[in-house]
Amino acid sequence: MTLISRYDVFPATVVRRDTRVTVIARAAGREFRALLRNTGRLVGLIHPGTEILCLPKEGGKTAAQVLGAVVDGERAALLDTLVQARAFEAAAQRGLIPWLPAIVRHEVRVRDSRLDYEIELAGNRGFLELKSAVHLRGECATYPDAPSARGRRHIALLTELSQEGYPCLIAFITAHPAASRFCPDVETDPEIGTALLKARAAGVGIHALKMHLMTDGRLVFDSPQLPVVLENTPDTTTPVKMRQFFPSQPDQRRSDRWEPLLQRRFT
Repeated sequence: MTLISRYDVFPATVVRRDTRVTVIARAAGREFRALLRNTGRLVGLIHPGTEILCLPKEGGKTAAQVLGAVVDGERAALLDTLVQARAFEAAAQRGLIPWLPAIVRHEVRVRDSRLDYEIELAGNRGFLELKSAVHLRGECATYPDAPSARGRRHIALLTELSQEGYPCLIAFITAHPAASRFCPDVETDPEIGTALLKARAAGVGIHALKMHLMTDGRLVFDSPQLPVVLENTPDTTTPVKMRQFFPSQPDQRRSDRWEPLLQRRFT
């Protein structure tokens, strides 16, 4: 594992998911609204009673942002997709991803879509799309955890571009500490597995890398390459029975440090 960054997090408990992008949480005896930068269903990760790791924030309608969901006493799944992307970029800058070509620029418009990165490989312009795979089934980190027309559209575009001669890559960020490989979630979105097989047949490189969060706020990079299983996809119909860590009293000392902020902004 390689340390990428460290965040000054505090623990909280989910009361309920308020919207697709917010949760109501409790810490230091107060309820507050927190930003959740992950629009997936997050089954097994975000539901009443689970422990989350938050960062305080000033301004806006939320008092904090959700960084991760605790899955055992020391480790957490990294939920924030923007933080996932920044960690990916930091790992790339340190040379920790051997298969990754040079990144030229971010957020590039291609036809009627926006892709995450323009890359350059052997002097040729190409494209890279990141996808978050934080949902765990068995030992598989899976994508998507909700039907994703946008995801299928991106995969189809990269397939088309690859057929035209552009180097194209899809990178799945497996952000759950218990994951040992990546698999498409064909139970959730039956078309996604076929789309990825077509992409690979057209020359699109499909990779999975792993990172996760520690409960003390460290973000660690585990591996630049996990196995990607597309054919004979393992049974992903039954979510893993994870050993959850839900203390009756989250670390009160860490929560209390943020009480003045929460007191000003609690719901």
